[in-house]
Amino acid sequence: MALNERISAKLTAIKDKLDIFPFANDAVVLGALIGLSYIGIALTRVSPQTGHLYWMIMIPVFGAISLLAQWQLVRADPGKWSLLLRRQLFHWIGLWVAVQLTYRLLGVGLLTYESVGFVVFLLLAFAFFLQGVYVDWRFYIVGGFLGVSLLVAMYLNAYLWIILLLAIASVAGGVWYIRTQRRAPEAST
Repeated sequence: MALNERISAKLTAIKDKLDIFPFANDAVVLGALIGLSYIGIALTRVSPQTGHLYWMIMIPVFGAISLLAQWQLVRADPGKWSLLLRRQLFHWIGLWVAVQLTYRLLGVGLLTYESVGFVVFLLLAFAFFLQGVYVDWRFYIVGGFLGVSLLVAMYLNAYLWIILLLAIASVAGGVWYIRTQRRAPEAST
């Protein structure tokens, strides 16, 4: 069995277990990506070494989560699956390398500890935005939210509270959107 087929079979099994509430899964996935990003930023600010380890572990996790989120759309077509897998691998490996280089800049003294957190956050926001461009529009939400959070963080010292309020508003907006989408087909029948 080819590697492509084995990965495809594993993802099908995982995705089938998670397909009980497809709309809730999308909200949970996007919320988890945003939440995991904030954990990484907090770790990077407290301990750059721990933050570095966290990002090196989490970037492949982000790639796996985004691949799993897209699996349902391409599982019937092996050609699309190969293309998606290839794009995802290059995309997330590229982010991983960029984060490694950012920490190398810290190591040679060209960046400060605080600036590394901002640069990694920017790279992550851009990676998710590109994910939205090339794979699925829902990742625009994550990239845009992280980008706005970065802007807020740059100008406010106590930015965590504002980001928390933005996160709550974003989740509430997502829940509202999902509920209106569920009711729209019911209203038309």
